[in-house]
Amino acid sequence: MRTPRLYTRQWIKANALRRANYIEQIRAHETVLDDKFFDAVLKRRSSVLSAVLKAYAIQVPIFALLVLSLIPIEASFSILGISPTSNKNLREILIALSALIGVGIAFLNSYHDALSEIIAAFTEKRSKGNKPLESVLKAGYGLDAMPLPPQSMGDLQLGWGYAAFLVLFGFLVVSLLAILALGSVAIHLIVLHEIYAKPSFSTGVSIAVICFVVTCDCLTLIITLANSGPILVRDFANMMTVSKMDDVRSAEIYRGMWRQHLQKPFLLRLFTRPKLPKKLSQ
Repeated sequence: MRTPRLYTRQWIKANALRRANYIEQIRAHETVLDDKFFDAVLKRRSSVLSAVLKAYAIQVPIFALLVLSLIPIEASFSILGISPTSNKNLREILIALSALIGVGIAFLNSYHDALSEIIAAFTEKRSKGNKPLESVLKAGYGLDAMPLPPQSMGDLQLGWGYAAFLVLFGFLVVSLLAILALGSVAIHLIVLHEIYAKPSFSTGVSIAVICFVVTCDCLTLIITLANSGPILVRDFANMMTVSKMDDVRSAEIYRGMWRQHLQKPFLLRLFTRPKLPKKLSQ
């Protein structure tokens, strides 16, 4: 029989864990993480954001050239001196360069997000639970790209029309981002298919380029998920709660664990182990 599992599992976003850690460290080391450190973080965040924008400025024309390469070869026109016919010979180089820049952007975004979370932790500490003050600090430090007016202020209160406007605005923004994301992925896959089906060089070169691009894409996805994606964590809160109970109460909880486990089918009992309930009363 396998030993009991004395912890529960839950999904938490990676950036939420980092921010909680930053807040704890800032509160514990106020003399080290002072205003001078905060100003350095602001300057570094600004320089990282500048690098991200420059990378996107290179990525956008590359993407446009890849779209241009999908135009039928019979087309007889050019954009900025580049025609669809000549551009097809560059697509392997362009898509490999685009994938490599994508990895760099993912690294820069990860670092930028970490710096932003440090600033957010500072604003939360300085606001001391005052939400209006925290919103002002976030707007001033560049954490809120589009600060909105409060729902109520003094004798003034916004009605349902403004709320409906915000819902419509959010829907349009989400729809636009979804279209751009799906369109970019679709064009990316179409270009890879064209490189494989109609290679500009040899088949071996096309396969090597595709493998390189897929590797970069996987690395970009892993960096993005590690930066802000959900992670499965172990939560020992219930175990600590049980350890503080009296012997009678804790023994009853453990017996309940085993009773629940023995009610499972044989195969589940064989490959699983008793575990604490997710909701545990004090």
